[in-house]
Amino acid sequence: FCQLEDVDANTVGPHNVKNLQAEVETMCSNLEQIITDEKTNMSCLDNASDKFAKELSGITTSIIATIKKLEEKHLDETAKLIKESKSKLENSVQSLEHRLSYLQYWKEKLTKNVSNETILKTNEILSYIKMKHIYESMGNLDYPKLEISIQTEILDSVQKLTSLSCLAKTTSREKSKQCAINQRIVDLKCAYVVNVSEFTIKNCNLHDGEFLSRDKLLLTGYKNKRCVLCNTDGVVLQEIPLPGNPWGMCMHVGNEVLVTLPLSQKVVVLDANSLEIKQSVHIDRRCFGISTSGNTAVIGARDSVLMFDNFLDKNICRPLATKTKYADDVALGGDGNIIFTNYSENVLNTFDKSGKMLFKYSHEELKSPYGLTVDGHGNIFVCGGTSNNIHIVSNDGKTLRILKGVQNPLCIKFLRGTNRFFVGEEDGRVKVFELQNS
Repeated sequence: FCQLEDVDANTVGPHNVKNLQAEVETMCSNLEQIITDEKTNMSCLDNASDKFAKELSGITTSIIATIKKLEEKHLDETAKLIKESKSKLENSVQSLEHRLSYLQYWKEKLTKNVSNETILKTNEILSYIKMKHIYESMGNLDYPKLEISIQTEILDSVQKLTSLSCLAKTTSREKSKQCAINQRIVDLKCAYVVNVSEFTIKNCNLHDGEFLSRDKLLLTGYKNKRCVLCNTDGVVLQEIPLPGNPWGMCMHVGNEVLVTLPLSQKVVVLDANSLEIKQSVHIDRRCFGISTSGNTAVIGARDSVLMFDNFLDKNICRPLATKTKYADDVALGGDGNIIFTNYSENVLNTFDKSGKMLFKYSHEELKSPYGLTVDGHGNIFVCGGTSNNIHIVSNDGKTLRILKGVQNPLCIKFLRGTNRFFVGEEDGRVKVFELQNS
């Protein structure tokens, strides 16, 4: 064992101490921000009860007022209907009473003439003939008996008000977002782009890759059916043979790497530590770019973009409600939005989970967009394959900055929780950059 005094002075020097202090300060600041945000969330929860009580009181008052108003309206309509019905009955009664009086009058007339011996027989005969004529005429008339009733039926929808089980549905929605507590917030518009390293992997037809650690990269070698593990100085550490030509790559749940094999219509799952194949998932079409968040995966299938729920378990496919062409590269935003490029039309598309377009990004300096990724703050980085640049786009579709210094870029990925990223170019060239505040 060595004594502490024997440790190389370069290990603990002023520069290293200063950098460590700055990193610790960044971590503390980010933790404080998380704590502040969660305390604010607690206050919002305290206010939720009062807010709901006001909303419930308002809707209850409105319901009661509406029912009272409808009650008055219904009673008015009932009274009006009763009045109209009684009027009809009164008219019918008057008509019948008039006929009855007429009959009774001539009946009495006939009775008097028959019983009075002083009246001539001629008058008796005339009265009889008159009475008979009236009787027969009135007998030929219609005598409808009018009967009116009033019915009131309470509607089913109103009856249900008396058997409501609840007035509102109350649920809680939790959303856990992984925070990069050691990531410094940089101003993307003016941050320094530090070139950490550049190197070339020979015979590597590079399409995608991932950081496995701060100084290790795993890259796809399409032509030779392999993945290449190297450090950020370009030293090849291991070559991993695959049962097909690899294209897209992404980290999954921290300790797995997903690699697409478009010609084989498969996605292979590698152990991030041993780099051994753990699983092979069949896809019913060619699959190129891939991105995951939790158990959700999106895959660029060139003529469409596919979403998978519970990707490695049930493999439930849900195509986006849109058709596209040349959609190879995809990414999932922190809010679950789906981002993909169309390198033929030189556009970047962003959709929500239902397939609704949120925005389409295009720029005169963006040509043949291939690789893309999302940083820890939701900003989109997309490579201009033939415009030789990298566009930084905000999560609402605004251009933040255009980075130069790349040649035919094909892919880009961040080291999770940091501002370090690599860009893969044609012919196996790799450039590692880091964003730093000026």
